[in-house]
Amino acid sequence: MIEIDIEFVKSVALEAGKRALQLQASMTPELKADNSYVTNIDRETEKFVRQRLEERYPDFAFLGEEFGRHGSDDAPLWAVDPIDGTTNMVFQIPLWCVSIGLIYQGEPIAGAIFLPVTNELFWGVKGQGAFCNGVRLQAQDRNELHPEDTLGFTSGAIKRMETSLLVGRLRCLGSIAADIAYT
Repeated sequence: MIEIDIEFVKSVALEAGKRALQLQASMTPELKADNSYVTNIDRETEKFVRQRLEERYPDFAFLGEEFGRHGSDDAPLWAVDPIDGTTNMVFQIPLWCVSIGLIYQGEPIAGAIFLPVTNELFWGVKGQGAFCNGVRLQAQDRNELHPEDTLGFTSGAIKRMETSLLVGRLRCLGSIAADIAYT
């Protein structure tokens, strides 16, 4: 098992989110080839997160949404969406976040997401549980879905799937990381 300093990861997510919030006044959105938004804030935030993580974990690989993958295929991998929910941010919908996850040998190890507008910090470490602003998250353990269970989906999945067959309440908040955290 890889030892990770989750307090450091949380601090990077917090600092990156606060910086992104301050940069909103200078935001310049543009469309990527897939017609999704990207902004100067996405790019600057990814550079910031990568630099901070590489300072502490120089041998780990890094995969960011805006600049791609760097590092060894065998190394633990930081998977980062610098602004998950860019469209929400562009339209001043408060559900966007900085998302940082660590994956090793195909297994999630740890992660943190910070929603700066709502001031919510979610984090988890494999085998240690998940938390929001210091409060341990609890989930009911059941064998089947209840009609009032929340199911988080990306906008693309909702368009392609036959969702009427699913039990539960579908949610697409514009940030899959926020969807998962709230679910």
